[in-house]
Amino acid sequence: MNKAKLMFICFLIPIVIASQKNKKEDFSKYPLPNCVQLDSNLYCDRYEITNFNWLEYLHWNKKIFGDHSLEYQAALPDSNVWLKLETPSTFMVKKYLRSPVYRNYPVVGVTQQQARNFAAWRSDRVFEIYLIKTRTIREEKEQNAENYFTIKRYFQNQLNWAPRDSKIEHYPEYRLPNKNERQKMLNHNQSQNKALISAFAAEQHLTGQIGCDTCSVPPTVSVGNNNKKNSLWLYQLQGNVSEWLDELKQIAGNNWRGVYKENQNEIWETHLAASAEIGFRCVAEWKKVTDCEKLD
Repeated sequence: MNKAKLMFICFLIPIVIASQKNKKEDFSKYPLPNCVQLDSNLYCDRYEITNFNWLEYLHWNKKIFGDHSLEYQAALPDSNVWLKLETPSTFMVKKYLRSPVYRNYPVVGVTQQQARNFAAWRSDRVFEIYLIKTRTIREEKEQNAENYFTIKRYFQNQLNWAPRDSKIEHYPEYRLPNKNERQKMLNHNQSQNKALISAFAAEQHLTGQIGCDTCSVPPTVSVGNNNKKNSLWLYQLQGNVSEWLDELKQIAGNNWRGVYKENQNEIWETHLAASAEIGFRCVAEWKKVTDCEKLD
């Protein structure tokens, strides 16, 4: 896990961001990794957050806080969601999150708050890597619960190993999309090539409609199936898992328990708990730090 621990977070951040130390870095000019740009300063994940992504998150929390810590325990998905289906699956309880077979499948069993916590953690990790890649700070491998990197600590100059550089004015903020942004995501896909939409819908129907009542394989689509087809496409927006929104207890999109239909109207629902049918993806934007701004 160590060598791959930042593969998702960085999404292979381009080497081009490396620069001379005395040059003012305007990070807001850089695209955010593995995202599709929806407008001048709004980015969206191409895929849902996967089991592998979540395992990296768990690994980091375990390393920093310990596996018996409240932080680590709070980050664990509820694997028992698979027992709450009409046909319970003990196989999925044991295998879905941690088996390499399902590493590229969307993480499920996470609450809306857990998804928000992940997005905040991701913001910190991506910004940390940008600062390292631009040689603004050094890499600190011995981070712990007392000195780990956060955006707030950096801009408040609380890290001895990562002093603030006044030339750095922007930081990335990942979060759950709100309803308006969700509509932008749908509009974006509709603006893509219509032939691709039809081809994708047909393929998704063939690969993603397997339920727990028929066999012991996950009822969701691997998010890596289509990664070379269209770099501007937002995959599995409908028909794979429903996705958490920023509005309290709100989800959007059909999921594997429904039948995917092209041009289907968007489904909006209120949901109170983690589910085997709900995952999420993030949107992100570059934020500017000002003297009057207080970071939460």
